[in-house]
Amino acid sequence: MGDIRVRLNTMTAEKREYTLKHIPTHLEKAGSVNQLFRCLASFEFIEEKLSVCGVEALIEDYELGLNSTNIIWSEEQAGTLRSIQGAIRLASHILKEDKAQLAAQLLGRLLEFENPLIQNFLEDIQTNQTTPWLRPLEGSLTKPDSPLLRTLVGHTDVILALEMTPDSQWLISGSGDHTIKVWDIATGQEIYTLIGHTGSVLTLVLTSEGKQVISGSADHTIKVWSLETGQEIYTLRGHQGIIPTLALSSDGKILYSGSEDKTVKLWSLETQQEIAGFECQQSIFSLAVTPDNKKLIACLQDGFLQIWDLKTLSLIENLVILKIEKEPISLYNAVPDILNLISKYHQNRHYFELNYLIELFSEFNILSVENNCFVLNINYKNNTFRHTQSFICTINFSLSSIFIELKLDSNGIVNTKFTPNLQNLISSYDYYDYISQGSDSNTIIYDWENKERINNFNQYFSKFKFTPNQDRFIGILERNTIQIFDWGKMLNCIEKENNKNIYPTSLKITDDGKWLIVYYNDNDGLDGFMLYSFQSRVLYHDEDQSGYMEITHDFKYLIWKHIAFDDIQVYDLKKGEIILSLEPNENDDLFFKKPKIIKDFLFTIESKKLTLYNLITSSKSEEIGENIIDFYIAKDASKYIVSLEDKSLIVLDIKNNSIINFDKYKEEKYTSTENNLSNQYNETKDDEDDIKSFIKSFFMSNSKIEPYIELLFADNKLAISDYYGGHHEKRPEKTIWNIETGEELFCLDGEFITITPDTKKAIFYGLKDSKNIRNESIFHTLIIWSLEQTYTITNNTASIKFIDVTKDSQLILIQTFEKNNDATIRNLEAWSLETGQQVYKINLTGAILFVQINTDNSKMLVATNDQYLRIFNLQTGHEIFKIKNQWGDAQKEVTITPDFKEVISIYKSNNLIVWDLETGKVKATFTADNPLACYTVSPDGKTIVVAEIFGKLHFLTLEDEE
Repeated sequence: MGDIRVRLNTMTAEKREYTLKHIPTHLEKAGSVNQLFRCLASFEFIEEKLSVCGVEALIEDYELGLNSTNIIWSEEQAGTLRSIQGAIRLASHILKEDKAQLAAQLLGRLLEFENPLIQNFLEDIQTNQTTPWLRPLEGSLTKPDSPLLRTLVGHTDVILALEMTPDSQWLISGSGDHTIKVWDIATGQEIYTLIGHTGSVLTLVLTSEGKQVISGSADHTIKVWSLETGQEIYTLRGHQGIIPTLALSSDGKILYSGSEDKTVKLWSLETQQEIAGFECQQSIFSLAVTPDNKKLIACLQDGFLQIWDLKTLSLIENLVILKIEKEPISLYNAVPDILNLISKYHQNRHYFELNYLIELFSEFNILSVENNCFVLNINYKNNTFRHTQSFICTINFSLSSIFIELKLDSNGIVNTKFTPNLQNLISSYDYYDYISQGSDSNTIIYDWENKERINNFNQYFSKFKFTPNQDRFIGILERNTIQIFDWGKMLNCIEKENNKNIYPTSLKITDDGKWLIVYYNDNDGLDGFMLYSFQSRVLYHDEDQSGYMEITHDFKYLIWKHIAFDDIQVYDLKKGEIILSLEPNENDDLFFKKPKIIKDFLFTIESKKLTLYNLITSSKSEEIGENIIDFYIAKDASKYIVSLEDKSLIVLDIKNNSIINFDKYKEEKYTSTENNLSNQYNETKDDEDDIKSFIKSFFMSNSKIEPYIELLFADNKLAISDYYGGHHEKRPEKTIWNIETGEELFCLDGEFITITPDTKKAIFYGLKDSKNIRNESIFHTLIIWSLEQTYTITNNTASIKFIDVTKDSQLILIQTFEKNNDATIRNLEAWSLETGQQVYKINLTGAILFVQINTDNSKMLVATNDQYLRIFNLQTGHEIFKIKNQWGDAQKEVTITPDFKEVISIYKSNNLIVWDLETGKVKATFTADNPLACYTVSPDGKTIVVAEIFGKLHFLTLEDEE
C-alpha cells in the first residue's frame, strides 16, 4: 500500500477519517485478500486508525476480515491476523489511555512468535515507530494465545461485587468508589456507570430476565437500576447497617436482604415495599433461598447458621458450626452452653488454652443450594497457630448434619465458586505470614466429582464469576482490575513461567554490565536470588535458600552462604560453574564463618582458624592463628586483621612481615556486663534449675564482647573498629587507630557514616546524649575527622540527616530539621570538607527522598516527599529547574539515568514511566500485565530491567529520535 502515513497526511481531516474507517470494509467486499492483509498487517495503518477511530474499531477490522466469506486466507495469514488482533485486544485497556504504547505492547506480546509474517510485522513496527518508546527486548508480556482475553480498567477503588446478565453479554461490577459499571464482555466497552450510592457497593443481584440489577451498599440502602436505560428506578430504605448480601426468590418477586444490623428484610419488587422481616442472632454474612422458595439460609457471624421457614417466618434450625478440641467440624444447636463457650472465646481469645479448645469459623460462602441440602465454603482462622483452613462442606436439612467434602489446598483469604454446570470447583487464595514474611497466591481448579486438583494459576482473584454459558472466566485482579479469560484454555493451559511464586525485592546489574541479580522472597519468606546473564538474558542460577550472597568487585566470583545449612558455594562467573563447595561438620554449627573473597582466595573462619582456599586450584591453601572470631582483609590482601576470643585485635602485615596488637577491648569496662550477668545467676536459687540454666546460657552466650573492624582507609594505615555487645548488637563506640603502630587516635560514642571518596576523612554522627573523648556533648552533631583537622557540624535545635559526599570529596550534604512553632523547617545544607564552613543552605518544602549528583559535580537533583524534583547548581546551591510530579501519586522508586537526561519511576503500580529531566514531560511509558515491584538501569543507561510482583522480568531499551 506504499507509505500509508504520507498518503494519509495529504488528505483533509474528513477524508482521512473516512478512509481509515471504511477502507477495510471496501477491501473485504471486493475480496482483495492481499491488499486487506497488507492493510491489517501494517503498523502505519494500525497506528493511524487507532489514533483516529479508537481501539475497538481497530479490533472490529480484524473480526470483519477473519470472519468474511469473501476472503480466503492462507493458514499463515489467518494466524498472523489473529495474533495481531489478540495482541491489540490484550492491550486495549492500555491503548485507550495511552496510544503511544502501541509499538511496545505489540512487540512485547508478539516477539516470541516464529511466524515469518509476524516477524516481518515486528520489523515494520521498529522501522516506522517515530516517537520515543520503551522497546521490549523480549516477548515478556502476555501472549495472544494465552487464556487471558481482555483487561477492563475503570473503577478507582476496590471491586467488591460482580454479576453477569443471563445472555452472557454484559458484566456488572460494584465498587468501593460508590459506583456500578456495566461492561460489554465481548468488546470490553463500558456501557454505563450507575451513580447514586454514597457508600461502597457490596453486593449485586440480577432479576431473572436480566433487565434490572439490584445493589446493596454500605450506605444502608438498596437500589434497583434499569439495565435498559442505565437509570435508577427506586431505592429501598429500612436497614440501619451495611448490606453485604442480597438474594432473590426463584420467581423474582421477593428480594431478601441481610445486614450488619442483624436483620433480614423481605421486599416486594412489585409494590417496592418492605413486606416482612425478622431479627437474627448476629450480623449476616450471606443469604440463599432454596429453589422451592420454602427456606432461607442465613450465614451469620461467629459460625451461626440459621434456617428459616419462609411461609411462617419461623426459625427451623439455629445452629453453630464449630471445631472443638480435636473433633472434626460439627454442627451444634445454639444452646446456652455453646453460646457461653463462644462468649468466653471472645473474652479470652488471647489465651492459648481456649484457642486450642475451640475454633470459630470466620467466613461462610454458600456455593449451591438444593431443597434438601446446600454446599458451603467455610474458612476459619486458628489464632494460636496463626493459620487459616478452608473446607467445602455439605449440610443436610433433614439430618442437621455436616459432611466435609474437600479440604482446600489454601491458607489465608479464600474465594471459592462452582462452575455453572457444577463440574469444577475453583478456589483462589492469597496468604501472607507476618511472622515468616512468606506469601503465596494461587487459583486452583478441582474436578468436583473426583475431588481432584486438575490445574492452577499463580495469581489471586479477589472476586470471580463465570458467564452463564460457561465460556468465560471473569476475575478481579489487584483490587480494581477486571480480567476476562477463555475458560477452555484455563482448563488446559500449563504455566511455563513462575512455577513457584517469587516476590522480587530489588534488582541489580553489575558494574561491568554482564550480570543481573534478582533478589526475592519466596512463598516461605526465605530470601533468594536469581543470577541472569544480562547480555543473553538467560537464567544462570536460582538459589532459594535463605543466605548471604556477594559478587567480587572484579565480577569474577560469586559466593553464596546458606544460613540454614551453613555451607558455602563459590561460582566462577566467567566459567559459569561452581568451583568450590564447602559443607559443614555435623558436630560444629560454626564450621564456616564470615566467608570473604579477596583476589583468588576465599577467606573464612574454620574451627576458629582463619582458613584460605585457593580458587584457582579449588583447594585449601593455608590456616592461620587460633581462637579467631572475626577478621578483616585489606582489598590488596596486604594486611589481615583478626579478632580473638580474648578481645584483642591483631594486625598481620604480610608485606612487612610484622604483627601489631591492639588490646583496648580487653579493658575491664568491656567485660562488666558479662561479669554482672554471671554474678546475678550464680546467686539464684536452685528452683526451676532447667529454665534458669537455659536463660543463663542464653544471656552468657550472647553477651560476649567481640571487637571487629569496620574498614581500613588512608592507604590501609588507619582502621575504624567497634565491638559487639549483649545479644550480638553493635555498640556505639567507634575507635580510629593506627594499624602500623597500634596507637589509638580518636574515640567517639556515635554512629559511623562513611569515608570520603578520597579516603582521607571519616564522618560520624553523635548519638543522643553522646559525648566525645573530651566529654563535650555531640548530640545533633556530625564529626568530620582527619589526621590534619577534626571539626563538627552541629544543629542545636533539631536532628541532622546525612545525605551524601560529593565525588571530589569537597562538599558534604546534610538535611537539617528545625521546629518553628508547630511547623518543621527542612533545609539542605552544603558544608566544605576542607574548611568545615557552611557553603549554602536551601530551604525545602519536604523531606528528602534522595539526592543524585551528576558525573562532573556541576548539578544535583533533589527529590522530596512533597512530590517535587529540583535541580540545583551543586557548587552554589542556585535552583536551575523544578518539576512537580504531574501524576499525583507517591513514587515507589525514582532513578536518574547516568547521563542526567531522564528520570524513571514506577507509577500507579503497573506503569514504568520515563520523563525528560529538562522539560518535565513524559518521554515514554511501558505498562505491564501485573503490578511492578522494582527496576534497575544498566550502567550505560541504555537498558531498563523491571520486575513484576510475581517475578516476571521485562528488559526494555529507550528508543528516541536521537
